[in-house]
Amino acid sequence: VDVPARLKQLMDERGMNVYALARASEVSWQTVKNIFTLTSNPSVGTLQKICHGLGITMAHFSPRKRTGTSSP
Repeated sequence: VDVPARLKQLMDERGMNVYALARASEVSWQTVKNIFTLTSNPSVGTLQKICHGLGITMAHFSPRKRTGTSSP
């Protein structure tokens, strides 16, 4: 998953900017900004906070493509 691209998509859907997301997620705006500038990869804990701020689960952040077949 391209984290910055997915995050941007989710923010756009909700009309959020970096500051609004940081506030809703209870992380610093610098942390969110660093994700976009690729200066750091977010930890699982940070992604969980961001997902909470977006009102989604981690599974929704990184949806898996499903095929029409089922595994045994």
